[in-house]
Amino acid sequence: MLSGICFVAFCSACFAQDVIITKDSKKINAKVLEVNVDNIRYKNFDNADGPVYTILKDDIVSILYQNGHTDVFTMDKTMSISLMKDSIALTKKADLPLVMKVHSPALYKVYKDGERMYKKGNGLIAAGFFSTLLGVTLSLSANGINYSDTDFNNIQLGIGIGLLIAGEVFLAVGIPISAVGKGKKSGALKEFRQQYNLTSSPPSHFRFNLNANGVGVSYVFGNK
Repeated sequence: MLSGICFVAFCSACFAQDVIITKDSKKINAKVLEVNVDNIRYKNFDNADGPVYTILKDDIVSILYQNGHTDVFTMDKTMSISLMKDSIALTKKADLPLVMKVHSPALYKVYKDGERMYKKGNGLIAAGFFSTLLGVTLSLSANGINYSDTDFNNIQLGIGIGLLIAGEVFLAVGIPISAVGKGKKSGALKEFRQQYNLTSSPPSHFRFNLNANGVGVSYVFGNK
């Protein structure tokens, strides 16, 4: 009986460690003593009687405590997370992608890839709208300006038509890229929520859909 109790106590001690994860992906097995405004004070887990170390919060991504609680550090706030039996309970309104970065790096990579595609697509869409608007303006005004040389009218008209074509190309490329990127972001977030029982619905929004007839737009209703 006594040996069993000792064994349980020994096992508990083995796992009762905090893990500090730094921004350079280093893991420090520690016993956290203090979480201050600007720094963390801790001892190495393997040397409980050793010196007390200090590390700046700016150098830390997160602390995973032995009881399953996690502190995630950002530029302007600390997010408190409880991770128990594959379930995350957010004690503050958190930045979900950052939580994903800590607990599911593979899904976070998919999310970031989607985010980059979404931003690139939106940039192309914005360029397409601007180019189209400028092309229409130049084309319509070409015949309204009396140049001394009619070749100038033709040049302006040609530039306008060129901008119109470029704008349509930007839109044709940008809309699908934006749609695919947004889908990757949403898919990664949805899968992460399912893994950790985070069942929250996104707000109502417009969504681009790719189909056999081209690009369509639908309105998705969500919960507030």
